[in-house]
Amino acid sequence: MAKGNMSVFDHKCRKCGCQFSSRDRIPVCSECFTDSDLIPGLEEEEALAASKWEDNSIQFPRLIEEAQAAGAFTKEVINDMAESMDLQTHEVHELLERARVKWEKIKESL
Repeated sequence: MAKGNMSVFDHKCRKCGCQFSSRDRIPVCSECFTDSDLIPGLEEEEALAASKWEDNSIQFPRLIEEAQAAGAFTKEVINDMAESMDLQTHEVHELLERARVKWEKIKESL
């Protein structure tokens, strides 16, 4: 159906399956529409970001390194951690260094 120079298209929403009419060629109803329907690849990019957020092998070294950078690991904290973890203080420092190295490698790959 046409109105003036603007055509109206009948669509079936690719997300919910409802029937709707629109002047746009985007096959998604207004209830289901998101920015990813306009920007190609945005949905995949958002999914990748979400999967990185949920990936403990990325987030745990990040958390440890950020806490280290914020000064959370004082001598007293290291001593308490060593005692709690049944480790020597140098072993706690080793774990912190391993987290730092892993986080640096992760940042280089992002």
